[in-house]
Amino acid sequence: MYAADAITYSEGGDVTKAIQWYKEYKEENNSSDLLIKMGDAYRKIQGGGGNAMTAYQNAADMGENVSLSNYKQGNLWYSAKNYDSALACYERATTIDPTNPLPYGDLASAYYQVNKYERAKTQIEKYLKYSDNSPDDQIQYANILFLSKDYDGAISKMNELLSTGNGKSYMYRILGYSYREKGDLVKAKENLDLLFQKHPKNKIVPQDYFTYAKILSKDSSQLVQAKEYFQKGIDADTTSDKVELFRKIAKEYIDASDYANGAVWYEKVTQQE
Repeated sequence: MYAADAITYSEGGDVTKAIQWYKEYKEENNSSDLLIKMGDAYRKIQGGGGNAMTAYQNAADMGENVSLSNYKQGNLWYSAKNYDSALACYERATTIDPTNPLPYGDLASAYYQVNKYERAKTQIEKYLKYSDNSPDDQIQYANILFLSKDYDGAISKMNELLSTGNGKSYMYRILGYSYREKGDLVKAKENLDLLFQKHPKNKIVPQDYFTYAKILSKDSSQLVQAKEYFQKGIDADTTSDKVELFRKIAKEYIDASDYANGAVWYEKVTQQE
């Protein structure tokens, strides 16, 4: 069993040999712990998902490690992108053992994938309560705060991570977007300026240019620069149908009482339709 464990939980070994050894050990020493390890080994081989699921289910049927076995089943469903089934397994795991942090973290990820950000926020907060609060966990939490529209919380957490050296350059994007949603255009612009300075150029997305342009368009002295950034966003956007995009840009200018530029972009709309 120890030799099989060494192969299963490291890289580069012969996993089929590990499964053979687990089976030999299982003949006289069957347990839920062993079945979970067998499931983990099966997951490492191509086409082993079915056997892994059977091993995890059999482990749960033994009445031990039931929370962990449901969590492992959830991981299988999650890797297959069957998020509803993954959610069901993770929920069972947390009901059986509310102090097990693992399902909460993956519940948050699963809810994130199906755009249920408020639920993702609730689950990751539970995860952080029982986990060791690693920097990666904190970063995921900060991202979910933004997506759940908790802009104050996102700003606080992002600034905390950046100040402690655990931040990422893309966080300036989220700070800029969050401040814009709160109506603080000065800080929104400051953070997007930092994004353009610090983030890899090939990872600047069209929405970054558009958001920056929208901020600039609120200042009558920066309308020319706003136009430049709208154009940068258009150039970076790979969609072929840009009618709706032009319409939104036109509306930004009209809202800023810049009717001349608004007319220019509405003209582009008519040319596309």
